[in-house]
Amino acid sequence: EEWCRAYAREFSIPLCVGRIFSFSDAHQPEFYFIPAMFKRVMRTPKSGTLEIFGVQGKRDFLRVPQICSCIADLYKKRYLGVVNIGTGVENALSGIVSKIAIAMGREDIELKIANDAPSFLVADSRRLESLGIKLENEIDILIHDMATHYKNP
Repeated sequence: EEWCRAYAREFSIPLCVGRIFSFSDAHQPEFYFIPAMFKRVMRTPKSGTLEIFGVQGKRDFLRVPQICSCIADLYKKRYLGVVNIGTGVENALSGIVSKIAIAMGREDIELKIANDAPSFLVADSRRLESLGIKLENEIDILIHDMATHYKNP
């Protein structure tokens, strides 16, 4: 972001910086949170226990089409400056894991959530909303789409 600002300043280029918050997609590698949780849920033995660390916090998740639509809207508005691209809605990470287990038909597994330090990554979306752009919390659609992908690779 700083390099972009310096370059834009040096060459008098109009600049819009969109800070994209957490997003996911079925084609993301396993080391991203939601794909990793799908894999862990699927690999848990029948009626087994899945112990999960690092899910005490909350995040603001987007789908790729939402990001693309938001960038297009910012372009149409010729917005200049910095704006957070996010819903502003917090989703509990432990709740996401539970939703994944249900979406994958794995109600047989016990989720054991470690009591560790929470982390929060939620967009302040007020500036985006002041531009007339409101991104909805589509975590359920995201999980459904990804479950469909993982069930039918």
